[in-house]
Amino acid sequence: MDSSWIRPKNMLNAEGQRIFTAKVTQNYCDENRNEYSCQKLAANMKRINLPPDVHAMSGGGEGYVTGGLYNADMVLEGVYLAGGEQALKRITFGGTILDWGGSSGRSVSMMKAAFPSIDAHLADPIRKSIQWANANIPNITGYASPINPPTNYESKQFDLIFAISIWSHYNFGPGETINGDKRGSAIRWLEEMRRIIKPNGYLVITTHGYGAVYSKVTDAHTAKLIMNAFEDGIGEFYVAAFPNNTDWDADTANPDWGMSWVDPNWLAKKIAGDWKIDVLLNARSDCLQDVLVMRPVGQM
Repeated sequence: MDSSWIRPKNMLNAEGQRIFTAKVTQNYCDENRNEYSCQKLAANMKRINLPPDVHAMSGGGEGYVTGGLYNADMVLEGVYLAGGEQALKRITFGGTILDWGGSSGRSVSMMKAAFPSIDAHLADPIRKSIQWANANIPNITGYASPINPPTNYESKQFDLIFAISIWSHYNFGPGETINGDKRGSAIRWLEEMRRIIKPNGYLVITTHGYGAVYSKVTDAHTAKLIMNAFEDGIGEFYVAAFPNNTDWDADTANPDWGMSWVDPNWLAKKIAGDWKIDVLLNARSDCLQDVLVMRPVGQM
C-alpha cells in the first residue's frame, strides 16, 4: 500500500489535467465559471429538487451537487493515484461505473455530468431513493439492492465500483449467519464486489480507520476499546448503532449494519488472497474516513 500523499489532479477538468491545490472541489466552478469543464458540467447537470422524504446524505439542492462533486472528485483522484492517466481515461471515457450504496445518486450523477460517455449505475437498498433517481436523473440505471449478496449484476461487469461511507458501517467481524456463512457483511460484500468487477477494475471504498477514532469517537472508553482492538491484532471493532438495526427506513433493516472501524493494515492481510490495496489515503474523505483503492487478485 502507498500511503504517501501525492498532490492530486482536479477531476472537474474533463481531461483530468489541472493541478488541484488549495481550493476544495465544490468551490472550483464558482470561481472558474468560464472554464470548459465547468460550462460542460453546468450544461449536463439537471437542477435537483429532492423531496424531503427521499434520502440524501447532504440533502437536496446545493448540498446534493457540492457533496456529489466532492465525492466524484475524490474517487477519480484515487483511480489516478492507483493507475495514472491510462486508468483514468479508460474509466471516464466509456467505462462502466457503479455507485454502491449511493442513496439517491448525488455522486454518480455528478460523474455522469462530467463524463457523459460512462455507463452509470446506482445501487442502494432504499427503494424510494432508487425510484426517485430512475425518474429524475437522466441516463443512470438504478437498482434496489438486497441486504445480503448476491446482486443481479453480471460477473465482471464494472470497470469501477465506489462506495462512500458504506464499509464504515458494514461489520468486518463475525456477523449474522446467512446460509451457514458467519462472516460479517463487510467481507461477504467484498466477495460479491470481486465477482462483478472486471479483472483490471478498481474498487474505491471508505472506512473508519485511525483518523476516525481520533476525530469522531468522543467517548474515551469506546476509543480505547477500538485502539486496543487495532493494537492487539483483532483489527476491527463493530457497534450495532441503529435502533432495530434500521438506518433511515425498513428497507435498510440489517443486524450487520452499524458503526465499524478497521485497521487498514489488518484488512490488507485479511483480504490478500482476493484484493490488493494499491492506495491508502488516511482520513481523506471529509478529513474523517480513509479512502482505499483496491484491485481484484487472481481474477481471469
